[in-house]
Amino acid sequence: MSPYHASPPAVDTVAGQLPGFVEHFLARVAAASESVAIELAGEHVVLTYGELLGLTERLRGAFRELGVGEGDAVLMMLPSGPEFIAAFYALASLSAVAVPISPALTPFELAPILADARPRGAVVAGPASVAVLAAYPDLRFVLTTTEAASAVRAVHLADLAARSSPLVPPAADTIVSCHFTYKGLGYPLGVLHRYASYSVALDGGMARWTTPGEAGSHLALLPQHPVYALLAGVLLPLSLGARLIVVRRFEPRGVYDLLAQHRIRFACLVPPLFRALAARPRPRGELHSHLQLLSGGSYLTPELTASVADAIGVEPLQGYGLSETLPATVNYPGRRRAGTLGVPIDRRVLVRIVDAHGRDVPSGRVGEIVVGGPTVMAGFLGRPRETERFLRDGWFHTGDLGHLDQEGFLHFDGRSLPITKCAAQMVDLVEIESLVRTHPSVVDARATVSVDAHGAERVALSIVMHSRASLTAGEVIDYCKLSLSRHKLPRTVRVIQRDEVAV
Repeated sequence: MSPYHASPPAVDTVAGQLPGFVEHFLARVAAASESVAIELAGEHVVLTYGELLGLTERLRGAFRELGVGEGDAVLMMLPSGPEFIAAFYALASLSAVAVPISPALTPFELAPILADARPRGAVVAGPASVAVLAAYPDLRFVLTTTEAASAVRAVHLADLAARSSPLVPPAADTIVSCHFTYKGLGYPLGVLHRYASYSVALDGGMARWTTPGEAGSHLALLPQHPVYALLAGVLLPLSLGARLIVVRRFEPRGVYDLLAQHRIRFACLVPPLFRALAARPRPRGELHSHLQLLSGGSYLTPELTASVADAIGVEPLQGYGLSETLPATVNYPGRRRAGTLGVPIDRRVLVRIVDAHGRDVPSGRVGEIVVGGPTVMAGFLGRPRETERFLRDGWFHTGDLGHLDQEGFLHFDGRSLPITKCAAQMVDLVEIESLVRTHPSVVDARATVSVDAHGAERVALSIVMHSRASLTAGEVIDYCKLSLSRHKLPRTVRVIQRDEVAV
């Protein structure tokens, strides 16, 4: 049996009856197939809802020709854009499992993901990713979407004879995605989600923000492979019939101009982009009068929230969620409180604050945030011990600290796990420490978190080297660059000779 066939608990009855992202997309196509679904800003590429469906059904046919079926995992190593979106829809429709990852992952970061995911194949954009995947002979195919393939086992979409295959929704309890995240263990964990989990999250989001047909233009600046950007920045807008403005190359200081130029109605951003907005106050009246800005990815401080509101006249709405829970809480126009993470996104999503023994604590008291309900993951792929540690009796223990106020708004108070967020991306401190300890001159390493003048989190590293070794901070960072993505690199390094360590 495929490792992607989830064990109980099964989907609850109500969640199983909700329409999902495939049904919503097909409904938008039926209602307005000539409406623009995706515009690649600055690239002169526009796809209507009908054309996006055509691309999706073509990819579905290609995956079928390549042998992809129920329970098969396919690595999605694609940049943001129509091909990423179409591939995600197509794989879900086949009851296959999408494994979205960043195309910028290093071989060091990719290896444990491939070992756990055991994908049947991969879909990539071009030769750079094909070259990276050439080292993994177990992949049965590498499908390229934008450039002709030249490597063994690689095939270009245009060279396949496959016919389009009609898009149909999967069953509610089908595992459709495996997103990899970190929990401070030193290695990534694959988070399994059922189709119904997305359905509940979308149902809550659609009820909170706008109504179909009134969605306007949504700005998609973020990489689409993380859960936050995928759900709030892609699946939700397309379920509402929005025009998705995808921007693949931009400078943070240009975010305001993009919001104004495209008359954006809704945008999912992250704190670094809000810092860029706050740094350049602009005149009122240039933005859409009903612009809504959602913040996720990492914590947006009350001070930065106020600075953004002062600079552009729009107060960001912050939410809370993890790869394991999908969006759990949110501030929305009808119910909001500055400085908080909001209230549950749906009545079926439950949030509690518990002590070290799992007992509920009173309002106002800090404890661990736990989340329950149908948006919680089915489990960690192939990791029963880790699943049992974090998922207990249907409640996911986040490792985040917070409290609930008297009105039920969630407040963020820190983390209890050795992880952080840099550039709104997950960083596992144990992974960094373990890597640095492999350097022949290093005896021990300790990674911690520092906060800069703008409130951004950064990795600080302290190392102990062998008595006769010679190692500089720059050399340590260069060593990390060989294996780690840029956002994980330590910003400061303290080098200590072993003789200097007190016994």
